[in-house]
Amino acid sequence: MVKIDLVERVKDKKEKPEERGNALIMLAVDERKADLLGIIEEVKRGSEHELGDALVKAFPEPHIRSALANALGIAGGREVYETLMSLVQDPEERVRCDAILNAGEVKDSRVSFPLMNLYPLAGYEEQQFILLALRSLADPRTTSFLSKAYGDTALTDLADDAWKASADNFNFVYTFHGDEERREKAERAIGQFVLNSYDDIPEDIFLNTSCRQPQTYVVTRGVKFVIGGFLEEHVDVAQGKEVRAAGEAWFERQGDRWAITSINNRSNGYYPAANSYCWVSKALSKTGIQFPPGFTKVFPGEKGYGYCDKEFLQDQPFFKDA
Repeated sequence: MVKIDLVERVKDKKEKPEERGNALIMLAVDERKADLLGIIEEVKRGSEHELGDALVKAFPEPHIRSALANALGIAGGREVYETLMSLVQDPEERVRCDAILNAGEVKDSRVSFPLMNLYPLAGYEEQQFILLALRSLADPRTTSFLSKAYGDTALTDLADDAWKASADNFNFVYTFHGDEERREKAERAIGQFVLNSYDDIPEDIFLNTSCRQPQTYVVTRGVKFVIGGFLEEHVDVAQGKEVRAAGEAWFERQGDRWAITSINNRSNGYYPAANSYCWVSKALSKTGIQFPPGFTKVFPGEKGYGYCDKEFLQDQPFFKDA
């Protein structure tokens, strides 16, 4: 008997929707992520419509689109974000709910802001799935939103569970919020300085009058404190990678030594939470460089609801003013 390849089974419109959906899941389970993404890319190339509409046209049965959302949740990675965000706008509620849930499973920090914006626009069932997704994501930036999400008893319990998972999550990592072309360009960026010890401070850079002050910094997943030197964009300093913290640091001469006199978490590429300071402290405590006992200023602001504030969320996907 001829064995039909999973990719061909997905594409075969004569196959039952259940079989096509199962084939998508198996591609993810078998770690054939490239094939899964290739199917999506083929759908995009073959349509002049937005991705969400193109997926509906390519897979008119909701079961297949739900299976695609589940497959992307299994596959994970930065590459699945665009498709999941298209599926959370699907015309079928079942598909939207599956996409929302799997968006939380992929642990991509970009997911939080769109889900917070979707919440007031969603129906009751979708709101439950958004809260479940935020519980899985456990993003400390969502705590103010979750505190306001208490409605009836069922939603209150879900919001409370999500808040508990997020509030003390110091292990959250942040992915670059820009487009993939910009991130890939940053992979080739050079000129960063990894500060493993005081001796790694680039004094000649600091004394150069053309050098930007403050220094752009990131804390890598490996807990290294990296400054940009002449590089100004966090994504370049991080070479496109995920980070534990990011912001700006002011280095000043104190006697015969350099010290960090002011530091914050301002990064329009990564948007780290205030609690990311713990990684700044952990990274710098090994260097012998003096630094403040906490962020000297917190962004996006100490007033209001921070990243959950309307002023911030209005620039994020799916925002709709009440």
